[in-house]
Amino acid sequence: MRSVNPARIEELVAKVGLCAGDIVLDVGWGTGILEPYIKQLIGDQGGITAVDFAENMIARAIDKYRNLEGINFLAMDIMDFEDRVQLSSQK
Repeated sequence: MRSVNPARIEELVAKVGLCAGDIVLDVGWGTGILEPYIKQLIGDQGGITAVDFAENMIARAIDKYRNLEGINFLAMDIMDFEDRVQLSSQK
């Protein structure tokens, strides 16, 4: 098990410069360790697309954050992301 240092994570996420209402693409989401920190900065107006190649990681993330709105979970290879987004926007 890895330990989580909340102060370090908060510092890292703050350096990205996220603001309320931002839309975030988080690649390599895993189980979503950054989610609470990102969500705090982007607020309810913002959104997150969480992408991870491992379906089991996305499944665990969905279990952890199913009660939160504004997160779109995708279990896929990021190299296929643009094609999938284009297809879904054409529907």
